Amino acid sequence: MANVAGMAQELVQQKLGAMKQQETLEGLKSQLQERERQLVEKEEGLMLLQSQLQQERVAADRAADNNARIIAERSSALQQLAESLEARERNAIRRSELLQLGQQRLEELSKQQRARDLKLEARELDIQKKSAELVERLKQLTNAKKKLSSIVKNFNETVTFNNSLHAISSIPLGEGECSPDGVV
Repeated sequence: MANVAGMAQELVQQKLGAMKQQETLEGLKSQLQERERQLVEKEEGLMLLQSQLQQERVAADRAADNNARIIAERSSALQQLAESLEARERNAIRRSELLQLGQQRLEELSKQQRARDLKLEARELDIQKKSAELVERLKQLTNAKKKLSSIVKNFNETVTFNNSLHAISSIPLGEGECSPDGVV
């Protein structure tokens, strides 16, 4: 019986081992399927890239043909431009001579303008000085106005006080007094 139990135990162990191997195989099969799926995706991506490269190659060939045509047109245009530039260069030399004369005139005018600017700066400094003096006088005038206002206020208070004092002193002594029972 112990033998049978040992065999049963061994069979259980083998069955567990077989189950683990089955699970491992299932995992490997799942991984293999995932790799196959990824490979299919990569192949599709590569085919797409190959198609794009083919399209880009065709586009590049067209662009090269177009560029060759444009270069030929530009070469002709450059030839015409070179001839035009030679004519412009001759005109530029003439204009340069005229500009030199104009530049000399501008320099003379610039000297005259600088002299005027110096005079204007001197006048501006004089005006600033006078303006500062006027500001100072205005401050003095404001201070004098405040002092005068204070004097007038004091004078008015003094006049009011004197008038009140005069009014009080002009009342006869008997008129303002009351009898002890409140009758005047």
